[in-house]
Amino acid sequence: MAIIYQFPDLNVEGYPEFNAEEINRQYEEYYQWERDEYLYNQLLKEEQEQNEQRKRQICLANRFVQKIISFFH
Repeated sequence: MAIIYQFPDLNVEGYPEFNAEEINRQYEEYYQWERDEYLYNQLLKEEQEQNEQRKRQICLANRFVQKIISFFH
């Protein structure tokens, strides 16, 4: 009876034609990709938050300038 490896997240199913080092390498690549994707998403989220904060600051500055202008008119 043969051992069948099943790693659906790596799209690997069937009879083993690879060794444990190859399996470990595949998992390391997969988790590296997951880590990179997570970090990229975190950077995007931080950038969006910074943009929202800038937008709020600009809106406040515009309101302040409008109040100053309306005060002199």
